[in-house]
Amino acid sequence: MDLLQQSMCYVRIQQPVLRGESSSLNYSVYLGSKIGASHARMTSKPMSLELILGPMFAGKTSALQTIIRRHQALGLSCVAYKPQIDTRYGEDEFIYNHDHVKVSAQSTQKLLPNCNTPEYVAARLVIVEEGQFFSDLVEFVTRAVESDKKHVVVAGLDGDRYRKPFGDLLQLIPLADRITKLTSFCKVCADGTPALFTYGRPATQDTVCVGGADVYMPVCRKCYLSLTG
Repeated sequence: MDLLQQSMCYVRIQQPVLRGESSSLNYSVYLGSKIGASHARMTSKPMSLELILGPMFAGKTSALQTIIRRHQALGLSCVAYKPQIDTRYGEDEFIYNHDHVKVSAQSTQKLLPNCNTPEYVAARLVIVEEGQFFSDLVEFVTRAVESDKKHVVVAGLDGDRYRKPFGDLLQLIPLADRITKLTSFCKVCADGTPALFTYGRPATQDTVCVGGADVYMPVCRKCYLSLTG
C-alpha cells in the first residue's frame, strides 16, 4: 500500500466547512488520499501556489505524482523539477516515491534558468520536488505565479532533523493559496501514531544529507524527544 493511501483523512486548522460548500479559508490541512480530490478543484486556477509539507515518508512525492497525472489526464501541460543533489534512486529524469513509482521530471541545480525553456513557457502546472534544496526557490516561485501566471505546487520538508526551518521553503507560506501538512507513521511506536518529525540517525549530523530509510525515520513528538534528549 502506498504511503499516501496509509495516511489519515483530512482536517482543517481553522473553522470546519462542510463538503461541497465554498470557503474563503486559505490554510487547510489535508491528510492522505483526500489531497488528490481536493486538488482537482484547483486545476483551472492560474496564478496560484500550493505547498505540500511534512516529514520524510509522509507521501509528499506520491501527492505530487497524483497531481501531475490528474493534469495530464485532462490534457494540461506540466513541467516538474527536482534537485540535482537528490540521487537516492538514480540520476535520471524522474521523480520517485519511496515505493519506486516514478513520473518524469527535470533534474536541475537552479530553478530560475529554466524560465526561458519551451517546457516551462508551455506549462500550465509547475511542480517543484524537494523545494528546500533550491536556493532560488522564493524568487522562482514568485515569478512563476505572479508574473508568468502559473499554478505552482511545491513539496518538501518543513523542518530538518533538528526541527529547524529547512532552506527557504517556509518563506513561501505567506504567499500560498493552500498549504497541506502530511504526516507519516512513527517508526518507533509502530502502532499507527502520527509522525510529525524526521529523526536523523546519529551517524549523520549534517543538516543537508540526502538519504532514505538507512539515514532517517519518521517519529512522533514523544519519540523525537526521547531519541534526542
